Amino acid sequence: MPEKSTRLDMSMMLAMHRALRRDLANLADMANLADLVALTDDTELARQLASAPGWRLFRDFLHVHHAAEDETLWPTLHDCVEGSPAALEVLTAMELEHAAIDPLLEAIDAAVAEPGSGNQPLGELIAELVRVVEDHLDHEEQEALPLIDATLTDEQWLRFGADHRAKVGSQTPRWMPWILDGALLEHTDIILSRLPDAARASYYDQWQPAYRALDLWGPRDRESVP
Repeated sequence: MPEKSTRLDMSMMLAMHRALRRDLANLADMANLADLVALTDDTELARQLASAPGWRLFRDFLHVHHAAEDETLWPTLHDCVEGSPAALEVLTAMELEHAAIDPLLEAIDAAVAEPGSGNQPLGELIAELVRVVEDHLDHEEQEALPLIDATLTDEQWLRFGADHRAKVGSQTPRWMPWILDGALLEHTDIILSRLPDAARASYYDQWQPAYRALDLWGPRDRESVP
């Protein structure tokens, strides 16, 4: 979904998608370099990914996001559009696309833990993950988010947001600077305005400096999305 006005406040959803695309760009750089130098084994690439906090943040927060959608958002939307075959087709596609992502994440983690043990080179797995997640984000923005905006009540949308926050839980000090890294200013202002005063102070004084000190992707770290 393009950055435009919606009935529901989708600031957090769009910031989430932007953060995922930012990290996908870093992963794509790693896969492209592996292909460029024609690595004969996965050992060096696996070492780089294993030591990259950016990979762990991307993987963990993608899991959180999809779990909240699968457990709260899609079932709620399903109940609202039960009589619409076209809407149900969109929901089915979202669920199938989620199901295709988890095995790729697991295969990459397995390849990182034991380089060369799988049937597919790590660089190829990373490139496939990038393609599959980018395609999913595009599809969700083009079809699912407009359907959500036209269908759900404010209360239903807020319930999804509350579940999402609950799943982030104790990871909030990492989550907040991660999702706001490169976010649009309008989204940053809205998201930070919802924090209690003490949490907002912690964001500026502790969470954001700690996040900025991380070597997220090693020597291939990209600048944040403008």
